[in-house]
Amino acid sequence: MALIQIADLTKIYGEGAAATPALAGVSCAVERGEYVAVMGPSGSGKSTFLHILGLLDRPTSGSYVLDGASVAELDDDVLARLRNERIGFIFQQFNLLPRATVRENVQLPLLYSNVPEREWPAIIERAVARVGLMQRMEHTRAQLSGGEQQRVAIARALARDPQIIFADEPTGNLDSASGRQVMELLEQLHADGHTIMLITHEQATAEHAQRILRLHDGHLESDTRVAQRRTAAQFTR
Repeated sequence: MALIQIADLTKIYGEGAAATPALAGVSCAVERGEYVAVMGPSGSGKSTFLHILGLLDRPTSGSYVLDGASVAELDDDVLARLRNERIGFIFQQFNLLPRATVRENVQLPLLYSNVPEREWPAIIERAVARVGLMQRMEHTRAQLSGGEQQRVAIARALARDPQIIFADEPTGNLDSASGRQVMELLEQLHADGHTIMLITHEQATAEHAQRILRLHDGHLESDTRVAQRRTAAQFTR
């Protein structure tokens, strides 16, 4: 069974004459361990798609089965637990707490978990070491470059060792060198068995994935395999 299975997924904002369809009957499946890019112009439904698959929002209609469980049948508390335990998010804007240190930012997912507090230091250090920022552990956001801030966001996403990582335009605010580091980290995470969903509007970035889903006006326009995948060394902006 696929890790993610959606059928006729629809999301409508507003009502009556003001109703705006953000997703209009999208169906697809994502297997465990796949690296999938989602492309489309502004207003195509990419962000709505990510929010629904990441359990941040619910569809208006259609079905979403996550690892064999029908999401529609799960209450908000269960969805919150699943988000915390099995899903990691990496956003374009980093979303770091400004006055918190790297350690404190990476610790955030653990605050809402049932992981014993005595285990937190080792978990945090593993995550921060994985992104190469141990020397910045006690630095705040203002003391970090944009690339370092994104690597902290990745470490935070890794704190619970998630099954799925949603990366929403993760290189959008970075220079080429920092973007290359982020793409290299995503390659490593994919090689380690994580399922990666990469949201991007750049064709060259999408070609790092195994598949490209293209959305247009809320519809799934195409679902294609990448014949020649790019590597982090080939990352350009």
